[in-house]
Amino acid sequence: MGLGLGGWSAWKALEGDLFIARNQLGSWSAYTDLAAPQGNPYASAKAAQIGGLPMGLAEGFEFTATTDSDGAPLLAGCNYMLLGSVPQARLWTLDAVDEAGVSLLADGAPQSGINSRAIVHAPVEEAGRAGDGVDALVIAVGPDPAPGNWIQTQSSARLILTLRLYDTQVGSGVGVRDISLPRIVGGRAREGC
Repeated sequence: MGLGLGGWSAWKALEGDLFIARNQLGSWSAYTDLAAPQGNPYASAKAAQIGGLPMGLAEGFEFTATTDSDGAPLLAGCNYMLLGSVPQARLWTLDAVDEAGVSLLADGAPQSGINSRAIVHAPVEEAGRAGDGVDALVIAVGPDPAPGNWIQTQSSARLILTLRLYDTQVGSGVGVRDISLPRIVGGRAREGC
């Protein structure tokens, strides 16, 4: 009985993220305990459970978004715009996946995501719309073609956007709550969005 109760309580502790520090920044969230030097045992167990290997603080930081800036769930069959800026990093990547971590990119999509080395920075009028000055980003995500930076998705599955910052000060000296991340706004309307 004790073994069964212990196993059940461990499973319940890992089912959610009750014991793992999670920071919410608008639509984006980050689990700051996953790479903590102190090694939160619940965070380590959660990473092992999902088969992930978190980046160390010296390597980088990962943010995920499952909702737009209005709180509506992200869907791969809908169009969105990411407006704003990304914290300073040597390299950053943005990928579109489903809840199982499988890519939601359309077959034959021109790219598997987008990264800071292949980004087209917004013209001044678009940057003003993004609200972060001349170096602002405008990235379209969705099934319909868009000029500039575009991640083409397909299906009606739930969409998770994953932003990874490599070689950054986020998490090591700069507080996670002190940074600015892109807003996720609904783009061109599609049926069911």
